[in-house]
Amino acid sequence: MFIDNSFLDEQAKEWLINLSQNNPDFPIRVDKDTLVKRFCEGGQSLPLNINNEYVVRLPKSQATFDEMKRESLITHTCAKYVHNTNISNVDIYENSDYPFAVHKSINGKTMDKEERENNVHYSQLSQKQKQLLAADLASFLYEMHQIPIAENKAIENNYIDYLQSDNFLKNKMTLLKYGINLQNYMPVKDEDMVCCHNDLHGRNIAIDETKDHVLQGVFDFGMCGVNKRSADFVKLYSIDRELGRKTIDEYNKLSPQKVDIKNVDAQFLSWCAVNIQMAEKLPEQDKNKIMSSMERRLGYFKEDVEKQNQKINSNDENVLKIKKLRGQIPSQPKTPHKTELNCANMEYLNNNCNG
Repeated sequence: MFIDNSFLDEQAKEWLINLSQNNPDFPIRVDKDTLVKRFCEGGQSLPLNINNEYVVRLPKSQATFDEMKRESLITHTCAKYVHNTNISNVDIYENSDYPFAVHKSINGKTMDKEERENNVHYSQLSQKQKQLLAADLASFLYEMHQIPIAENKAIENNYIDYLQSDNFLKNKMTLLKYGINLQNYMPVKDEDMVCCHNDLHGRNIAIDETKDHVLQGVFDFGMCGVNKRSADFVKLYSIDRELGRKTIDEYNKLSPQKVDIKNVDAQFLSWCAVNIQMAEKLPEQDKNKIMSSMERRLGYFKEDVEKQNQKINSNDENVLKIKKLRGQIPSQPKTPHKTELNCANMEYLNNNCNG
């Protein structure tokens, strides 16, 4: 049995009280004084915050619960290898009125690009915090990428290809409308495949902006799976491209297998193109919101194109100046003065028009 949108807060709290009283394995005691608050409306599950200590998620369908079970297997595997970053194991409970997943809360704010409650923007951080955030994210990804893929079959079953050959031409045409040629960002060589988080955007990291090391933890391993090493940096661009590039720099200090920024650029641009194509099919209000977000993110790349064009034009002008100084380009012949032209015309007439 699964819950639906009619499940009220009062019902949720009463259900949790009964659950904690009758299930000795439940990790927290819930009574009438316990703070129980739902995170958000909608979605594929109902997430409940219990005393800011635990999160209980009740799925609304079997498919969603199957994904939760998969995430549980993955988080327990990741916990064996990720030691420098706080992650939370997801535990599954099936023997109750409603199946559900529970994990410890990772306290902090999100780092979403959009305006949201309980959110901190990357731009609000100091330069020191930004650098330490990049280093801490790089450490997390480096440990993730050391996980043996064969250890967990659930990890093998998820692969996201941002550069599918079938979609390349469509994505290229979409981006050309914004003055960006995807062909110029294509990776030059293949990469190795590793265990990736695959969804490291601003809503899946916890931030405390009052500390130097602002990163408090990483969550939501539902999309974790095998992917190209560089793919794990793509969603960081959606927070801020500077953060993505700083993290790549820090990662390359740790890893003998280097990540090429060009590979990340190509995948991020393809991700933007797919989002734009999806937005075009949505109602106007939703479409405009997504298009505005994508255009802002593509703005960085448009600036790169403009700077490159300016650099080329400037270089061309400098080359011409140097060639003229060296005498490699002959000076333009002097244009005759108007009176000289008149004299030449009169001479021609006198010589050719007599009689």
